[in-house]
Amino acid sequence: MVFIAAGIGITPMLPMVRAAAAAGVDWHLTYLGRDTATMAFLDEIGALDPDRVQILTGARPTPAELLAHAGPRTSIYFCGPPGLLPDIRTRCDRIGAAGLHFERFSPEPIVGGQPFEIRLADTAKTLEVPADRSALAAVRETLPNVPYSCQQGFCGTCRVRVLSGDVDHRGRSAFLDEPDTMLLCTDRANSTQLTIDL
Repeated sequence: MVFIAAGIGITPMLPMVRAAAAAGVDWHLTYLGRDTATMAFLDEIGALDPDRVQILTGARPTPAELLAHAGPRTSIYFCGPPGLLPDIRTRCDRIGAAGLHFERFSPEPIVGGQPFEIRLADTAKTLEVPADRSALAAVRETLPNVPYSCQQGFCGTCRVRVLSGDVDHRGRSAFLDEPDTMLLCTDRANSTQLTIDL
């Protein structure tokens, strides 16, 4: 197991590292911070096996450096700034890691988005969804009480029925990818317009 924590991301990682150590699992922790004066739990981390801990400050290391202890079939756990995630994800794919486990605290940026329209069936109102915004953001301007929660395609709270159009499913949970529904927070349109049951 490889644990990568940056900043306050050490908070959920430290109990996981302790559990891995207690279970006798092969593990390594890399903890990043601006400087040691701003890094939490250094005393507790100092009590861990020093051969399995790397504390880095200053310049951001490369993904190869962060994942130097990972190989094929390694489980990788990451908690830190969203800007690190794409490079870590790419590197994990290259090395054949068993899995990358992470939690986002903000929506994933829209990549490769095309503008489209959403037609609200109940009011026949048509909304423009720009290339860089989610359908949820566009719908909330008209219907501020539309339900949502994670904004990342996991929970399904914002799932709505699609009455017409072709959905580009981008959510993270395959069980939510039903052909006649969409997740307003992540999904987009393959067609120029979607009509939804709102």
